[in-house]
Amino acid sequence: MSGGFVIDLRRFKAKTEERAQLIVKKIAFELFTLVVLRSPVDTGRFRANNQISINELTPSSIIEFSSRGGTGATVGIPGRERGKLESYRLGDIIFVHNNVKYGLELEMGSSGQAPQGIYRLSVQDLVTHLDSLVAGVKS
Repeated sequence: MSGGFVIDLRRFKAKTEERAQLIVKKIAFELFTLVVLRSPVDTGRFRANNQISINELTPSSIIEFSSRGGTGATVGIPGRERGKLESYRLGDIIFVHNNVKYGLELEMGSSGQAPQGIYRLSVQDLVTHLDSLVAGVKS
């Protein structure tokens, strides 16, 4: 009798961990997407340099540009980074970051396109909609 109970607990643990990983990945990807969409565009370098890293910050910048207001290039940026989340396991740290030198200035409102910041507002929006995001992950 106890053997069946132990097996059920192991299945429950595995299913719970898998679901938790999916939730974290979904939240991280949603944050990343919000950041990309909020990123101001002049040359497109800042928008294209938003990155996802697991467990350590990627020190390099991406030498790529996102077209001015071009949704095709914007949509491609999250697609480029999505695969990085596949290696995520519970306990890992996910970084959503940008390595361009003027990134902090943009975050603090130096751009008329994003006077209230980029990352801060994206996190606030994410927190506001967190329940609906988590509810969307199938049990």
